[in-house]
Amino acid sequence: NGHTTSNVIRGIDDYLKAEGYNVLIYNTDYNKETELASIANLEAQSADGLIITSSGQISSLLNDESMLGMPVVHIHRTFEDLKSNTVLSDFRAGAYDATNYLIELGHQRIAVITRSYEGIPSRQLRLDGYTDALKANGFKVDNALIRVTDDPKTTAKTVNMLLALPNPPTAIFTMYAKITTEVLYHCNNSHIDIPEDLSVIGFDDLPMASLFKSPLTVVNQSSYDLGIESAKLLVQKINHPEQIQVDVVLPCELIVRDSCRSITI
Repeated sequence: NGHTTSNVIRGIDDYLKAEGYNVLIYNTDYNKETELASIANLEAQSADGLIITSSGQISSLLNDESMLGMPVVHIHRTFEDLKSNTVLSDFRAGAYDATNYLIELGHQRIAVITRSYEGIPSRQLRLDGYTDALKANGFKVDNALIRVTDDPKTTAKTVNMLLALPNPPTAIFTMYAKITTEVLYHCNNSHIDIPEDLSVIGFDDLPMASLFKSPLTVVNQSSYDLGIESAKLLVQKINHPEQIQVDVVLPCELIVRDSCRSITI
């Protein structure tokens, strides 16, 4: 989500500038070779520290700060083998609140469209929040309603498959902004009215989401604060290299707009 990323970078830059540091930005697109090349460039420039959202394929390198020669803060995602300092949003609570909100509106069939989450705890947490809320409200988790897609081209097909179920969902919770965009685009093209035909709630706000025909209800990360907190943690680590691993978790906010309707059964 470019909107979220740009706010994170702004927070990082504002904090570090005030502390007398210059910020270098590398776009790695979760590519292992690009990550390694970028880190090599930073090492060559004797960078003081590194804030990264990685592919998950260089965790052993990131864990060894003595080898890198600089402290590391990892943001947005975690991996099972990652041991560096992390700054994350409270994905589990955010997903719980969104699912619970739909249940309070009367929805009993709530679908989720997410990314592959095996071995990526930060992605698993979003799904855990959803299943926690179902269980807390006495609903069984129906695996037919949990769909994983990593290819944008398959999102429309995924929505159609969900709506073609014998007992289709009345709401879809999209776990990533890109998926949300794809779902909204498909619904618009297929004349699926939101929220009359289908309620939609998304993780992460979208630019101008409040101006849509049915302004979008979202779980919003405090992306600027994520940037501030990751920069603050990095400066702490630069000044106190012996500091043990710190994990910072920031709350999400449910922003209620008009894309979810109440259901009476």
